[in-house]
Amino acid sequence: MIHGQLGNGSISSTNPLFPDAMQGMRDAWEQLKEMRNREEETNQRAAFLQQGFVLAWKEGIHTDILVKPGTGAPIPAHKAILVSSGLIF
Repeated sequence: MIHGQLGNGSISSTNPLFPDAMQGMRDAWEQLKEMRNREEETNQRAAFLQQGFVLAWKEGIHTDILVKPGTGAPIPAHKAILVSSGLIF
């Protein structure tokens, strides 16, 4: 919080009523920057996982179940993806 002008024309950043206000603001700013960095890292990891799931689905990598429709050939699938996508599985 700005206290006022000093005799030399500069402005004091301290307030006699809240001596730790500036430190608290600095701490809050550092925490905000840390949270933004964590968010960015999480977004990058999520994008990597999403690409991996798409590749696994398209190429049938590591399938662990066969879905057998009434007619036609069995379809290789991933249990985890089936379970996460609908109520039937």
